[in-house]
Amino acid sequence: MEKLRPVTDEDSEKDFILHQHLLNIIKNRKITPHFQPVVDLYTGEIYGYEILSRAEPPFENPGFMFNKAKEWNLSWEIEYACRSAALKAILKLPPEFRDKKFFLNVSPHIFSDPRFQSGTSAEKLKLLELKPCNFVIEITETTSIDDYAGFEKIIQYYVNQGFHIALDDFGAGHSGLITLVAMTPHYMKLDRALISDINSNSYKQNLIKAIIAFSSNVESSLIAE
Repeated sequence: MEKLRPVTDEDSEKDFILHQHLLNIIKNRKITPHFQPVVDLYTGEIYGYEILSRAEPPFENPGFMFNKAKEWNLSWEIEYACRSAALKAILKLPPEFRDKKFFLNVSPHIFSDPRFQSGTSAEKLKLLELKPCNFVIEITETTSIDDYAGFEKIIQYYVNQGFHIALDDFGAGHSGLITLVAMTPHYMKLDRALISDINSNSYKQNLIKAIIAFSSNVESSLIAE
């Protein structure tokens, strides 16, 4: 078993500098949105965009940035900064692009935060002349959900306002069947591991066929990463 290296003053100093850097990114909204197209495989047309957030080094890796934010209890602040940057970018798009679907990533523990409900509402979007039905709240399953009943109520709250819901990375991590039932998502995003090399894997092909049949019956659209 590998021995743990003791924390040194140098480590503490580096961590402090990183912490201050992230606070600066949040305070000054130094987040750059990137629009990743979601393409309809039948027509070849762009159906919508997943909006990815990127920051300056050393936080250019989003996984590293969000993990550090969670470690320092800054998850709400960094995700709010990312959503604010995304909305500003959408408002700058030509009118013909604003009727596309925009997928916004949200962590489960942020989704249940009262601040998320007060800061993300149909009324606020309408003030910006944006439609809730064009926004897809994409739940990123990096952590398990403790209160499924409460989670389901929050999901219904946003669906009633006109938002759509997507389950990210279905088939990986905590994105299991219980989460699927609690969310009843409009979109299921299949994890890349299920899609990779599917052309030469009959087991994967049969699994995806079953998922396609299920999604069709519950009127949920599939997105393959």
